[in-house]
Amino acid sequence: MGDSKHARPGDNQVSLLGRMLNIGLQKYGKQVILPTEDEFKSAVPAGRKNEIPYHVKAHLGSKDGEISLN
Repeated sequence: MGDSKHARPGDNQVSLLGRMLNIGLQKYGKQVILPTEDEFKSAVPAGRKNEIPYHVKAHLGSKDGEISLN
């Protein structure tokens, strides 16, 4: 992850990037809000055991699908 004055113990790339973006956006009164896992967790069972499926609804000619975050 490299040395950063903003890094904290237990940080990952997403949490560090979100914090750094929020620092830059403070002067505009904006902030990054990260979604929770529950917002994308699907009720449709995954094709693989022990894997949580994630789905999002889309439109404009896109096709249904799933992605693996592992």
